[in-house]
Amino acid sequence: MLFYNELIYKRLAKFDATNMTEQLMEKTVSSEKLIHWMKLYLANLLGENYTDIDENVPIREFDLDSIDAVTIMMELENAFSIKITPEYFFNRSLCLVDIANDIVTRG
Repeated sequence: MLFYNELIYKRLAKFDATNMTEQLMEKTVSSEKLIHWMKLYLANLLGENYTDIDENVPIREFDLDSIDAVTIMMELENAFSIKITPEYFFNRSLCLVDIANDIVTRG
């Protein structure tokens, strides 16, 4: 389990979301801001260009492994004070737009 946790923290260290998280923790968060955050996060994680991340593609097509899913889940929970599970990114055909809309409607 320690090895798994170390991998998660290494992946988190690759992406400094502190500034973005602070910006997004305003009382109202738009889907557009959240989509932008997730696109930046995924681009950094996957080593892709921001413009190559299509927010309308099901997230499972980004080929995230379990560590990636846990990492993005932790960042989303920190940014928005919500509870989601890593399976959120595997078991459903949601795209970034769907995820952002779901998070925003949860308030």
